[in-house]
Parts: sequence; structure tokens; C-alpha cells
Amino acid sequence: MSDCDEFDHKCFLQRSRDGLYDRIADAMDELGKDAFAEADFGDDWVQAIKDDRSGSNWSYVNKNDGRPFLTNIVGEITSSSFGTKHSAKGTHFSKNNKPMEDGDTVKWKWGLKKPTQCGIKLGDIFENQLTSVEDWHIAEKKNIPAGAKINECTIKGKPDLQYPDIIIITTAQRIYDQTIIHKRSHDAPSAKRKAADDSTSTAQPSTSASTSTMPNIMQNLPPTTVCEGAFYDPQMLPDHRGDYFRLKEYKLQQLNVFDTPENDHKLIPTYETYDKLRPGTLILAVCEAHVFNMMQGGTMTSTFQLSVRAIRILAHSDVAIENRPIPILHNPSTSLSRNDPTVAAFSAFNMGASPSKKTKTKQKKD
Repeated sequence: MSDCDEFDHKCFLQRSRDGLYDRIADAMDELGKDAFAEADFGDDWVQAIKDDRSGSNWSYVNKNDGRPFLTNIVGEITSSSFGTKHSAKGTHFSKNNKPMEDGDTVKWKWGLKKPTQCGIKLGDIFENQLTSVEDWHIAEKKNIPAGAKINECTIKGKPDLQYPDIIIITTAQRIYDQTIIHKRSHDAPSAKRKAADDSTSTAQPSTSASTSTMPNIMQNLPPTTVCEGAFYDPQMLPDHRGDYFRLKEYKLQQLNVFDTPENDHKLIPTYETYDKLRPGTLILAVCEAHVFNMMQGGTMTSTFQLSVRAIRILAHSDVAIENRPIPILHNPSTSLSRNDPTVAAFSAFNMGASPSKKTKTKQKKD
């Protein structure tokens, strides 16, 4: 499985020559059980109480201390042909030809593969990560009702492979969300409720700040200031164009994506990730594990997900930035409808199939 001819790009050979792959392998070894390759499901991390929100989703904790399970996964980013969904549309599914609107859940996914031209040690680490996912899948499938649809978080780069070779990771955060000021204004009590509360309150000063007077720190920053919690105009993504997108209050939010050590681990603005997280990029991802169980179209669906909390770039890529087409809504059908009584009158008119070749009809002469 390959996104490109690896010999056409210098970055892969350079990593090997510089000893980068060996250093990464040694650093992963130093992590011990904090590396996904070494964390055994059931022995090192286990299912916790079910998530509060739905009561049917599963989250995970460290077995020894009960803390939320966080693990480190290393891999090379693949293209959209191998599971990556890194675009303005992201994971959005247009149901009934509806555009993307505020409140829709949109995330990004990346397929991770074994680093190109890496040594045996780092290659084994990636294979052990695949085994960790497989062990988790096998164990938890026993707790999923028979007949349920199961979405795993590994895929095959080629259909003829015996086992999956790509790990899918998904952002824990939504790509688009409300800014702080909008969240506060929506959560503010109504004027009638506030007046009632004031009439029954004591003379003690209130410790809560008024929404109308609360400073909005984002308004005091330039629109492209890069910092934790920043929001940006979604159109800073070049493919966020057209009628498919109908966002009003929701903005593109900053993710925890950090540059290489050579670039001082600087926070990378979300609108620059098409470049920084292009195919071939080598990353370290800090992930949580979840299984989301829900009814979809009358069928129980269980989705395994490795949710990304942060990404650190280990090496940049010189593979071309992937082209991202602007999504469109499908035009409504303009075919004739038999439900229209006027159109239905045509149904008796049948010309039959067109012959392959017409022959002239000769008039018989008297």
C-alpha cells in the first residue's frame, strides 16, 4: 500500500539516513506501557463505567490507577484513498441532501500506516500497535449484541491483504464549534427568570458575572491569532466554499497540533493543517479509546474509535498536498413523475426499443 512512489521523494530516505526512525523507536520503547504497542487490553487498560451522556458508550481507564486511558500512537499519514478524511467536509454526512449547518458533528480522520522505509524496530512497533487494536476488537465484540453492525478502527490498504494494515484515528474535538461568546449567550437565563431571581435575592453581591458585560477575549485578538481556544473563519479552509456549507455561528476551532522540535513545537493553526499534515507526514498522536453504541436506521451500530487529543509532528513530508474538491449538494431529480396525473397519461405511449439499423419502407408500385 502506497500513496506515491516513495523513491520520488527525498523525505523518506532522509529520515532513514539521519537515524530518525531509530531514535523514534528508542523513544517509543522508553514510554513503556504508555505506548499503545506495549499496552495490553485487559491487563493494562480496561473498560470503565459507561459514558454519562448516553449510558451505552464505553470508555477506558488504566487498570492500575483508574485514570483515563491515554496512549501514544506513531505512524505515517495516508491520503484520502486510505481512510483519511481531512477536508472542510470532514466526516459530515449529508442526510437527505441537506447542507452542513450549525450543530452538525464534523470531525477529521487520518489513516496511519507503517512509516515508509523504516527499520525493523520501528516497523515492529507499528505492527504491535495493530495487534493492540485487534486484541481490543476481539475482546469487546463479545459484549456487542449479535447482529449489530460493527465499525472497526483499522482497515486494509489493499483488499487482498489478510489483515488490516492501517490504523484510523479521529479527532476528539469537533472541527467546527461555537465560540465562547456564543456559548455563554445561549446559556444565559431569560430576562423574566433573571428578574424573578433578583426580586428574591439578598443584598449580598453576586459572584457570577453578567453575560452582557463579560469580556470576550477572542474579540480582542486579531482574527488569525494562533492560540489554544482560538476560532477562525471557516473559509480559511480553501475548500470551504459553495452552498454545501451553511454555518452561521459555528467557527473553525484550534486543534492541539504541534510542529516538530526544530520548529519549537509551535501550535499549528488549524487552517494550515492541509500542508502540515499532508500524506507522508510522520506523527505521534495521543489518543483515548471509545466504543460508541447507538441505533442507526433501526440497527444497533458499535463504532470503535481512537480519539485524538493531541498530535505532534515528528517529520514533515515532501509529498504533494492532496487536492480537495469543493463538495456540492445533489440537484433534485428532474425526471418525469408518474404521480402527476397529467404525466401518467404518457405511460400508455411506448415507442419500444430503437432498432440497430433502420430499413427503408418501399412503396409498392401499382
